[in-house]
Amino acid sequence: MTCGCHLPAFVNHIKKVYNRSVTVRGKCQDATGATIPILNYAQCKDYSLFQRNLQCQTCSKMTCNESSVTSCPGAEPVCRFAMSMNGVTMKIEKSCSTYRKCVEAMRNNTLTCNKWTNGTSCVGCCVGNLCNKNDFLDWTNFFVFHLTLKKFSEYKISAENLSKAMERELTTTGTFTIEYCGLDRNRTIFAIYSKPYSKTSKKQLLRNISQVLNTSQTLRNVGVQQSHIDCLMKWFVMKAQHQITVKPSPGQ
Repeated sequence: MTCGCHLPAFVNHIKKVYNRSVTVRGKCQDATGATIPILNYAQCKDYSLFQRNLQCQTCSKMTCNESSVTSCPGAEPVCRFAMSMNGVTMKIEKSCSTYRKCVEAMRNNTLTCNKWTNGTSCVGCCVGNLCNKNDFLDWTNFFVFHLTLKKFSEYKISAENLSKAMERELTTTGTFTIEYCGLDRNRTIFAIYSKPYSKTSKKQLLRNISQVLNTSQTLRNVGVQQSHIDCLMKWFVMKAQHQITVKPSPGQ
């Protein structure tokens, strides 16, 4: 792998901050691909593991304005990306943080980032200017849709059983969990959580779901009709792999 001064700087950081002894064996590659020995930290004067004057996007939505950029202070700055669920509403926060705070937050992901339900919270961090602009490295994509049905009182099935029926009908296109969310202005709302098969695009997945809802005889038998589908709205979310990525910035 190409490691240069970043690997010895990381080893030194572990020894200094966490008082852990670390031994690294093997070899590295330089920028040209030639094999070189692993450098000693003493050979890497003035190299910083954490980028100085790190710039991160800071806002409360998936896509920030170009002006929503902050130079992060501190000795161990990282860019932070957090998502949480309040009911069926997803909240996104992009901000500055520190490496230690993010390591602690990421530990909690194993408890709070397993299911997309009310109270779910996922946090991740990265190093590199504006690295939290879009999403994380090393996050697995999945999708959430809101399905709104009209005239549900005419159906021959409960909301819970309809959720299970739709899950069974959709299994041919991926892994789905469907939850009944409640009523809003005489409309019945369901949340569709989907992890599609590999290489399935958002557009293709939405098309697959719509086709199943519109053509399934099983769903038609319990009252689901195309004219009752008032809204099938999508948005994009990510599920963390519970790890933090610290990578060198360009030129380091």
